[in-house]
Amino acid sequence: MALLGRKLESLLVSHALPKSIIFIHSRSLTQQSNNNDSIVNAISNSFKKTHSWDALTKAFSSVQLTHSLVQQILLQLNHPDHARSALNFFYWSAKTQNFQHQIYSYCIAIHILVHAHQLTEAKILIQSALKNCASDSTSIVESLLGSYNVVGSCPLVFDLLVQAYAKLRMLEDGFEEMEDMDLKPYDETFSHLIEGCAKAGEMKAK
Repeated sequence: MALLGRKLESLLVSHALPKSIIFIHSRSLTQQSNNNDSIVNAISNSFKKTHSWDALTKAFSSVQLTHSLVQQILLQLNHPDHARSALNFFYWSAKTQNFQHQIYSYCIAIHILVHAHQLTEAKILIQSALKNCASDSTSIVESLLGSYNVVGSCPLVFDLLVQAYAKLRMLEDGFEEMEDMDLKPYDETFSHLIEGCAKAGEMKAK
């Protein structure tokens, strides 16, 4: 933690809008059988029509969810008009089906929410991903990059990630991610970082 103050000062000197992000890899979802396609369509269409967990659980309690199936359903709901339905499905599958989401599924849902300008919900999901997927071998940044073009997101998602690191007092992780991405945050993000450093005792008066 001793270097955090100096790192923040360095970032303040070089402050600029985020540079264009070069995506060095992408990740495609596994092709599904016609049977899986029908399940994906049935579930996604049902979530577009209702938010009643009781009705949805009754209709799909026999479906065995997989990570690939969950990701396919989320992508079927990848439209600003259906962002709430995508989030509802994400929480429904975790709560009623006891399904533990992979970091990649988190990132698909996060991108969908950011694209729909549902930033409060996106921030909550980012914080949840950082807490619940700490043991995942794939980093959240790698997964956000891998799903970025699949969903059609925007660079703001990476600023929200840095803000989440600051809020959770995971400052070193946040600075490392910023350096790895060559990210120059927006002013609001700097405010979160400064506040986080101050609370951590890393900012000294001059």
